[in-house]
Amino acid sequence: LAVLLCETNRSDRAFKLLENWSTRNPRSADARVELARLYEEYGDSERAKGQLQTALQLDPSNARAWAAMGQLRDRAGDPAQALANYQIILEKYPDYPRRDEVLYIMASNTYEAGKKDKAIAHYWELIKQYPNSDYVGDAYLAMGEHYFNSNDVLKAQKALKKALETKKPKIYSYALYKLAWCDYNLQEWDAAITKFKKVVKYTNEQNAKAKDRDNIQLKSEALN
Repeated sequence: LAVLLCETNRSDRAFKLLENWSTRNPRSADARVELARLYEEYGDSERAKGQLQTALQLDPSNARAWAAMGQLRDRAGDPAQALANYQIILEKYPDYPRRDEVLYIMASNTYEAGKKDKAIAHYWELIKQYPNSDYVGDAYLAMGEHYFNSNDVLKAQKALKKALETKKPKIYSYALYKLAWCDYNLQEWDAAITKFKKVVKYTNEQNAKAKDRDNIQLKSEALN
């Protein structure tokens, strides 16, 4: 209900609802986590942090609280502490329902911290343990980019072709673009040109679809 209230621009009622929930359930760590998420969404990171600290005091084994704290630290520009929070989830909570997301964030942040081999290992762990995850395409794309920048074109091609299989528009177009450059680096000129043309065509098609959706939305709003 609180989420629905936020989506309908009734954040005051959402805050009231969650605050009442936490007051009626003072030992509920989950209530604190939800309130923290709402504070964070509206830019009050200090109150969000306080609620999460309280949640972890109430329930040190609350994986959702550790994940939320990691995300909070990440957005606050404290990647080292964020990674520490994510590592706790990976080590202690193998059944956490969003573990695939944690693995992806962990890999991405680890890569940015310069620990590239460890990051690639996290991406592979994500792919092997959660082959149906929404983050698999992103993982393959990240690895393809890594191998491409490392001048390992053949490995880059393998990863990027896997990324294409997800069919997600943003992943598909960029993976196809990088595959074109792989062909170019291998001096396979015709294949490169063909892929670059496909990128242009695909991007134009996606832009047209997006414009159509925008026009439909505008028409709906006008009629209402």
